[in-house]
Amino acid sequence: MDDAERDLYGKAVAAALPTGDVSLLRDALTEDPVAAVALWFEIQGATNAVTDALGELIPLRREVGVGIDPEFGRVTIGDATDEAVAQARRALAHELVGASFVMLDLARTHALARIQFDRPIAQFQAVRHRLAESQVAIDAAKAALHGAWNQPTPFTAMVAKATAGRSARTVARHAQQVLAGIGFTAEHPFHRYFKRVFALDHTFGSSHALTRGLGEQLLETRQLPPPVAL
Repeated sequence: MDDAERDLYGKAVAAALPTGDVSLLRDALTEDPVAAVALWFEIQGATNAVTDALGELIPLRREVGVGIDPEFGRVTIGDATDEAVAQARRALAHELVGASFVMLDLARTHALARIQFDRPIAQFQAVRHRLAESQVAIDAAKAALHGAWNQPTPFTAMVAKATAGRSARTVARHAQQVLAGIGFTAEHPFHRYFKRVFALDHTFGSSHALTRGLGEQLLETRQLPPPVAL
């Protein structure tokens, strides 16, 4: 996709997400899988939408639930190849990046509007450092994703997912500190993203588990992977 096509596709995705229709993703995967996954899941993360899009990348089975809410059920992974798992991890990394951007924007907007000692708190060094560190964390996640698409292997997908998960948790922590009390309220949208990124981080391996797994893999093979072009 060129820039105009990406812009048009992004607008179409934003319109399709509230309906839960993932046919747009399915069609785009055959034309440009990188742009299709990146745009769909980043917008899904930014809008906090819930769809069955992940099922287009990896086989999932829905099971009937038990207990207090039988309709809730649960989803389990079917027979998936290593590449399918890698594709799912890249997609979730994009979703984490999309949610991280929104959390940072919520904190930035609040910092510009909140007045203390006759000036916006965005002028305070401690607040500016938290916002800057959040931006750096997001940039690191995007760089890892860029490398994972340039060299699409299960290893680079693990790196991208682990980096995006750690970055999202960093952004969530800093944004919560900047938002202070308002960030704890149900009326403010931040809490939905905060809970979402922690759930996404633990899906297909948390940042901690994947980092540990990568280390164990390196110790077992005694071989460093080829450098990833960022």
